[in-house]
Amino acid sequence: MQVTATIGSDGSVSGTLLNPDGSKYGVFWGRPSGARSMQGSFDLNGRVGDWTVPLRVPVPK
Repeated sequence: MQVTATIGSDGSVSGTLLNPDGSKYGVFWGRPSGARSMQGSFDLNGRVGDWTVPLRVPVPK
């Protein structure tokens, strides 16, 4: 599994997950939700969902 991601200047993230053979497994994206958490969504081969994670450092201003 390989993950590539981009972090925006506003703290948003987006990325792609690849299978070992290089084929696309899924995508994810998210954005800050307050100063100490992020939330977003994913699509992994048609399985979609949402995620929320706490942040160890505040979101950049």
